[in-house]
Amino acid sequence: MFRGLSMFGTVSQFNRLKGYGFIVSDEPTLPDFFTCSKFIEAEKHRRFFLPGQRVEFTPIDADTDHPIAKPVRIVGSFTIARQISEDVKHDPALRRATTPPIAPGGQS
Repeated sequence: MFRGLSMFGTVSQFNRLKGYGFIVSDEPTLPDFFTCSKFIEAEKHRRFFLPGQRVEFTPIDADTDHPIAKPVRIVGSFTIARQISEDVKHDPALRRATTPPIAPGGQS
């Protein structure tokens, strides 16, 4: 069906702990595409997405409800501040580490 076409889309969701997520194609008639961290063309420590990121990918037919996006490349970039903000929002350990301590007596 796809035969090596390069497509663009937007990450709709990505679970960093499980290492997979979904991409919504710019072509509205197509279903969401499944992807996982090993399909991302990036350095190993950067193989994750944030919702809303723009990506370029090659679709592959699969015998599942969702075709596969492989390989996937980030188009443009999010700022580091946005990445840190997202990480802190979703990781309680990071949230505790970035919250300033409260001084005795309740004043900071």
